[in-house]
Amino acid sequence: MKTDKKMIIIPDFMILLKAIAKYDKINLTELNRKTEITYCHLHYMKKVLLEKEWIVQERVEVKKFLSLTDKGKEIVIAINNLLEKININEETIMDYRRSGKITNKEEIINDEEQIIS
Repeated sequence: MKTDKKMIIIPDFMILLKAIAKYDKINLTELNRKTEITYCHLHYMKKVLLEKEWIVQERVEVKKFLSLTDKGKEIVIAINNLLEKININEETIMDYRRSGKITNKEEIINDEEQIIS
């Protein structure tokens, strides 16, 4: 994958937890729009984070909203501290995430050729 070697890829779970903390009581559709993480991946991560008890889900009529538990809030504090130490702020976090996306199939082929050779 061709990325800027100075960029760091921020894990999706960190972006997700930070978004839930920022918007509180948010549904998956809105999270998809705000984070640009695929809906399918958000759904999978939601299950994992519910099992870890980092988030809770509340049903209001037909919609399901996510919010952080106390344990989840502690994790977000740790994430914020880590990102602060490595000089990544709110404005650049999505740029870092986007830098790791593969946008062209030719990049995959070229990278595979470099690995093989």
